[in-house]
Amino acid sequence: MSLFDWCQTLTLATEGTGEVAAGLLGLELLNPLAGLGVLAWDIWDHYHTVKVERPILRENLSNYLNEVKDSLLNDKENGILSSVNKFHDGIIDTLNSKPILAK
Repeated sequence: MSLFDWCQTLTLATEGTGEVAAGLLGLELLNPLAGLGVLAWDIWDHYHTVKVERPILRENLSNYLNEVKDSLLNDKENGILSSVNKFHDGIIDTLNSKPILAK
């Protein structure tokens, strides 16, 4: 192989190396920048969502708990007091159906 052929081969072999290196360098810079961008967007989105959604969630939760409380206390069929109401109604029915014996 002559010196000319060797130089030509070396030139062809290194011809795309600069472009590849520039591309790799660009990717090395792009990945951290993209990561920082995603992190910044996530932080902004979190605080924005908290500011907007927290009052709505708080109001909905308060309404739901009030409905549950009302259902548990005032529903005669399925509430906590249903057994108390059944016991009470049974006593009243028994007292009304049996005559009271007088001495």
